[in-house]
Amino acid sequence: VLTTEDTSPLGLWGGKLDVEWSGDEEGRTELRAGESVILADVSDHDRTVTVGIDVKGAAHWRLAVEVQQ
Repeated sequence: VLTTEDTSPLGLWGGKLDVEWSGDEEGRTELRAGESVILADVSDHDRTVTVGIDVKGAAHWRLAVEVQQ
């Protein structure tokens, strides 16, 4: 799961991220601050995923990738 957060002062700069991933799973989406996307289903075995991020708008972002068990 990739989660986004806009860390600009008071979240004033807004913006969005274009996210594209490839590897065992592939996809593309646009995210705004606070949104999440599932990059791969790891329930049955390990996966390899490469993520590309293109920031549009705000320059202050925190991205977190979490493996849910």
